[in-house]
Amino acid sequence: MGMTVKGRGETLTQAEIEALLASLPLDQGEAPVGRPAAVLGRQVRKWDFRKPDKFSKDHLRSLLALHQNLARLASSALSARLRTSVTLRVTSVDQGLYEEYIDLLPAQSVINVVSLKPLEGSILMELQSELALVMLDRLLGGHGGPIGAKHEFTDIEIALIRNLGRTVLEALREAWVNVAEVDPHIEDLLTSPHLVQIASPTDIVVIVLLEVQVGERLGTISFCIPHLVLEPVMPRLSAQVWVATNRRRPATPEIRQQILANLRRAGVKLTAVLGETSVTVRELLDLQEGDVLLLSGDGGKRARLWVGDREKFVGVPGLVGGRLAVKISEVRGDDRDDRPA
Repeated sequence: MGMTVKGRGETLTQAEIEALLASLPLDQGEAPVGRPAAVLGRQVRKWDFRKPDKFSKDHLRSLLALHQNLARLASSALSARLRTSVTLRVTSVDQGLYEEYIDLLPAQSVINVVSLKPLEGSILMELQSELALVMLDRLLGGHGGPIGAKHEFTDIEIALIRNLGRTVLEALREAWVNVAEVDPHIEDLLTSPHLVQIASPTDIVVIVLLEVQVGERLGTISFCIPHLVLEPVMPRLSAQVWVATNRRRPATPEIRQQILANLRRAGVKLTAVLGETSVTVRELLDLQEGDVLLLSGDGGKRARLWVGDREKFVGVPGLVGGRLAVKISEVRGDDRDDRPA
């Protein structure tokens, strides 16, 4: 079929337009009004223009693996700081709107505004206020028991919470090293979510939720990471790059020194035993104030010192500045070079 194209400036008549439309081939009948024929037979996916997907499933899987590593590192570091078992577990990694994240936070939360230089922008690290109180109780020598009434944090408590936050952020720095070498820094600490504004309400953010168990107590820590912060490192969040960069590499002298430095900061339990005895369950149940128990040993002249579950030293008990102390007089076993400083 031949067709003559009119020159520039000439206008097609209505009859000519209808003739051109009639000449176009249509497969399987006419297309419905308002729907192009080209999309017939194709699967249509809903698209929310207010909440577009900025992160692919591949990105979210990589972020899940990254923060699982963070959870492992933070568990060890917090266990040493609080001198009790602390376990972090990633429960979800998802994307959503910034305003949705803020609206879901409790009215009283501990919210750290964190910069990740050299990346632009800030992220949020939110610590459930009840969990913060349990951690503070452990840090100050308590048992981390339940806290009943609502609590307004003092300046000293805020400073201690900042230090705990830095412990988690050090784990974040190590966990992110294969994606970006960042320097996490707490820029501000707030206790009301509606005072925080690091992104526009409709900005897309990644929300990472971690369950935290401190002894017998449960709580949560969450991260809110705007798309703007992650955009420069998005290519490194693909599965192929993530697997390649996480293959085991030989430890460099710098890595060995870092491991040794971390080990030296780890807390260990040191127990001085002046004497021991054994009693039956009946004797234990019948014990009353004023009862005397005979202990083994030499009357408290020497004490056996245990590091964890191993007897390592023998010492002489005494007082230093009005406080109980033990002077090490003997090293037990063949590992004398391993004795603590």
